[in-house]
Amino acid sequence: MAGQLKVDVDHVADNGPGLAFVIYPEAVRSLPLPTFWSIIFFFMLITLGLDSQFASVEAILTGIQDIVPKCREKKVISIFIICVVYFLLGLPYTTKSGIYWVTLVDYYAAAWGVLLIGLLEVTAISYCYGVRRFCMDIETMIGPWSKIYWMICWIAITPASIVFILLYSWIEYEPVIYNDYKYPQWSEDLGWLISFCAIVAVPIVMLYKIFTHKKGQSFLQTTKLLLLPSRDWGPALVQHRQLVKHVPGFTVNPEDRSQHTEFTYQNMSTSEYSNIAGTTDQETVA
Repeated sequence: MAGQLKVDVDHVADNGPGLAFVIYPEAVRSLPLPTFWSIIFFFMLITLGLDSQFASVEAILTGIQDIVPKCREKKVISIFIICVVYFLLGLPYTTKSGIYWVTLVDYYAAAWGVLLIGLLEVTAISYCYGVRRFCMDIETMIGPWSKIYWMICWIAITPASIVFILLYSWIEYEPVIYNDYKYPQWSEDLGWLISFCAIVAVPIVMLYKIFTHKKGQSFLQTTKLLLLPSRDWGPALVQHRQLVKHVPGFTVNPEDRSQHTEFTYQNMSTSEYSNIAGTTDQETVA
C-alpha cells in the first residue's frame, strides 16, 4: 500500500480497530482474488470474536453461578440473558460515534485494571496463601514437578514486571486521542472511572467481609482470619481431599460438622490458629 501511494510505511500503518477494519481490508483489496481473501479475512475475525466471547461469557456465568447456585439449573437461560445484555451494551459501538467509544473503552478498560487484578492475584497466591503451599497443592494433583522456576516467577519476576509496567504507563500517560480528535475532559474522567471499576470491587468486598465478620476480634485478628481458606477449600470430592497430607488440620469432609472450625488452618499449630482467632486451644480443637 505504501508503494502504491508513494509514501512511507508509517503513514499507512495504523493500530487499534483501524488496523483490522481499515488498513487490512484496503491491503486485501490489492491482492490477487481480493474477494476470496476478504471472505477469509473477515471469517477469521468472526471466529476470533466468537472465541473471545466464549471466554468472557463463561467467566461471567461462572461468577453468577457461584453467587446464585440456583442458576446452574437454568444455564441456557442464564447464557441467553448474558448474551442479550452484551448485545445491548454493544449497540452504541455500531453508531457513527462508535469508533470513538471503542477507542475510549479499549484505551482505559483493557489497560491498568487488568494489570492491577493480575498483581493482586499473584500477590495473594505468593504472599498471603503462600507460594510453597500453592506448589504443594499442585504436587498433590499432578505429582512431583519442577517448581523452582515458577516459584521465582510468582515471588519476584511477575510482581516486579507488573509494577514496572504500571509505573511506566502512568509516568508516560497521555490522554486518549483518535486520529487528530482530542477527547473532552469528561470523556477522560469517564475512562478513568471505567478503568477502576474493574478493581473497585476488591476493596469494597474486603471492607464488607471485615466489618460483617467481626466477632469480638480486633481488626488485625479478623483480617488474618479472613486470609485463611474456608473449611470447604480444596478438592471437591472427599476421595481427593484425602490425598492432601501437607496441611495440618485440613478438613477432609466439609459436610462433617463435628469439626466446628469455620476456616481451615494450614501449616499452623493449634496455638498459632488460636492466637489469630482469639480462642483458647481447647475451643479450637473442639
